[in-house]
Amino acid sequence: MRILAGEFTIAKWEEQSFMDTPLPAKANEASISYIVSGDLEGELRGKYIMIYNDDAQASYNGALQFAGTIGKQSGSFFIQETGKFEDNVATTSWVIIKGSGTRDFKTISGTGSYSAKDRSVNFELEVEGV
Repeated sequence: MRILAGEFTIAKWEEQSFMDTPLPAKANEASISYIVSGDLEGELRGKYIMIYNDDAQASYNGALQFAGTIGKQSGSFFIQETGKFEDNVATTSWVIIKGSGTRDFKTISGTGSYSAKDRSVNFELEVEGV
């Protein structure tokens, strides 16, 4: 088991409604891109599905692909993300989709998490297979 840490910043966030809901609830999807630095260097890209109770609370699920490097190793892998937004904090869990890796990341697996309060986010990822 290896602990990786880093930071990501939002490069793109395009959010729109995908279903009519009674206010104040919202059903939105977002296309996103993050720039990743630290033990992982590269980009996270993907989509979120977000269900807002109101502007102060939401639950979300995402599918993200990391493409880049971990040290001298390179490739890509997918992350499934689940989380909630409340009290102005997004609290998120990550699971690396086993078998989704390419090149040097073919055998990667693991889990991670982060709590986001602003546009720059620190994360931790516990991995095997790299």
